[in-house]
Amino acid sequence: AMFTIDSKGTILLLNDAAIDLFGYDYNELLGEPISKICGGDHAAKHQQYIENYLKTGVTKIMGKKREVQARKKDGTEFHVELGIKEIKTEDDGVIFAGFIKDLSHQKEQERQLRYRERVTQAAVDSSFDPMISINESGIIVSCNKAAINLFGYSRESFVGANISLICGDGHSKHHDEYIQRYLKTGHKKIIGRKR
Repeated sequence: AMFTIDSKGTILLLNDAAIDLFGYDYNELLGEPISKICGGDHAAKHQQYIENYLKTGVTKIMGKKREVQARKKDGTEFHVELGIKEIKTEDDGVIFAGFIKDLSHQKEQERQLRYRERVTQAAVDSSFDPMISINESGIIVSCNKAAINLFGYSRESFVGANISLICGDGHSKHHDEYIQRYLKTGHKKIIGRKR
């Protein structure tokens, strides 16, 4: 979606994607303040943002992308990615072009991912046996309550530590070598086995 506004925040131009995204008719937005589609507390502050920029030249969002709240005609607020460009006019004035990307689908995917992670962690935590997963660098990325109880570390100090933290019998200093050897050769000495 794309809008252009003047230095007073008045909408001068918008495209069809903007109309579809926000649910207004073209004439319901043309000539209206851009604050009409701003979500959160940005609506009340938007004109002040423009005036501060024009007075100081200090840019906080000009030429950058940032995530903000937007508001549809029905009042629904949603996340968007906003990029703003300044455009000089022939009479030495200035207008601003805003490019908006709807992040609703992305945010829903992130929400579902967090939910699946919580469900997975709950399932892992329900196991009576200690469970630990590590990445290819040997860093602990997850563990369950049984592992925490067995080794006596808090989850915060456990996750993010190297697995060598709990290796005994001389294996601690060699564990990273074991992982790298497996990654290079694919030869399994303990993967998929119990020992």
